[in-house]
Amino acid sequence: MKNHSFILPAVFMVIVFLLNGCGSTDVAESKDVSQSKIYQDYFICFNDDLEDYYCQVMFRFGGSGGTTLHISEPGSIQVNQTVMSGEKLILRGFAYTTNISKTTTNFEFLYTDINNQKLSNKATINPLIDINIPDSISKTHDNIITFGGNALGRNEKLVAKINGNGNTYASVETNIEKATSITLTPDILATLQPGTANIQFIRTIDKNLDETTELGGRIKSQYFSKKYVVKIVL
Repeated sequence: MKNHSFILPAVFMVIVFLLNGCGSTDVAESKDVSQSKIYQDYFICFNDDLEDYYCQVMFRFGGSGGTTLHISEPGSIQVNQTVMSGEKLILRGFAYTTNISKTTTNFEFLYTDINNQKLSNKATINPLIDINIPDSISKTHDNIITFGGNALGRNEKLVAKINGNGNTYASVETNIEKATSITLTPDILATLQPGTANIQFIRTIDKNLDETTELGGRIKSQYFSKKYVVKIVL
């Protein structure tokens, strides 16, 4: 486990923007580059406070930080059989984005290049269910928070973030395979002031692609729980 203490984080969409990496913001046409040199970057996000999943796909020439690409015809990118549209984003480059209603937790991306080569990659969102949130969290002893549903798997981690009084902040993460709990220890909670706080859980799967060009790629899915009100006590 790791623990951190920071000033309160920015709003949710800014967090999503930062978590999804950085690189060149230049844009080129995929027909003008070698198809085997296109790097794929897939991202899915869901927040319990929102109604839809957010999906984003970026293609880059030469690697994870390379020039972003608009997929030239007859190429395309689909998610769950829906063709995605793209645009140039501020400070990001060219990206394909869409919102999907909360009717599934499974996603399949199908990328077709200009030579009609098809690459399929799948991802899953793993929500937390039946989270055992205590009414109060003690700063002086371990606090074990359990959850139901799927246990943590490979390439997966769970983060608990707490926003406390006086703009104080603490977090802890675990990536232990088959874990069904996360522990808040006194050293993690040391900077928090007693009183009302909010706790939120972020579950992330980040793995290599199954089908890709010679340059590879990544696929990341993130689930953000709603924020729970708790009391920090001594």
